[in-house]
Amino acid sequence: MDTEMISGRRTGMVRHFLNCMSLAFVLVTAVAGHAATSCTTQGGITTVGLEWVAQQCIPEGANDGTSIYYINNALECNGTSVTLFAPYGDTQAPPGGLVNYLRSNNYRVFRNKEGSHIVAVHRYYTGLIDGKDMDNYPAGGVYTDVFKEGFILPSPAPNCQGGDHNAPPLEVCAASTNNISTGRLSHSQPLFAVKSLQPLSLDISLYYRTLPSFAPSAIGNGWSHTYEMALQTGVNSSMVF
Repeated sequence: MDTEMISGRRTGMVRHFLNCMSLAFVLVTAVAGHAATSCTTQGGITTVGLEWVAQQCIPEGANDGTSIYYINNALECNGTSVTLFAPYGDTQAPPGGLVNYLRSNNYRVFRNKEGSHIVAVHRYYTGLIDGKDMDNYPAGGVYTDVFKEGFILPSPAPNCQGGDHNAPPLEVCAASTNNISTGRLSHSQPLFAVKSLQPLSLDISLYYRTLPSFAPSAIGNGWSHTYEMALQTGVNSSMVF
């Protein structure tokens, strides 16, 4: 089987947005009772090629340079449906770079516009996939939104109907407030607390404010924390600590 693999590594934790606003996410459509994708070899080879399906929800606004964590599988046609030939593990790569690599190796490249689903059909596969004749798609080309669903979905498939359903267990949502008159966004986030009857209690929290912002901080513009200190100019040129 003439296949090439992209080496990869596992990603870190999903990015956590402190304001926990509802976000729109995109992934290959994954619903209960996902039906197998039909195929017919038309007397040719059974090797279909390779597939990359995003393992995590992709935030809206991601582009071809955004690194995505994929599950990679080799595919074949058993005569009636596209099936798993061999699992190739996980890969982390930006969709644009992956697509260009596959084009350079003369695959027919099928992708969705978000880049969460990429299929590299072998140039020698001349059968049908989902009723579409592969001979109508020249090798080395890139074709967008031809296939609406992934062939082999990750298990369990992430729920991408809004909100960060893949947040690791240690991540929690914390409320933000917004002043509809001034547009000011304020946020507080307790990090941890150690309670004691002695004067050794420890409580550390993060704070964020847009208008007016906190004094310049080592942890970023608009941010402060429980033990933040600053020296500022007060009235009559006095200095306030």
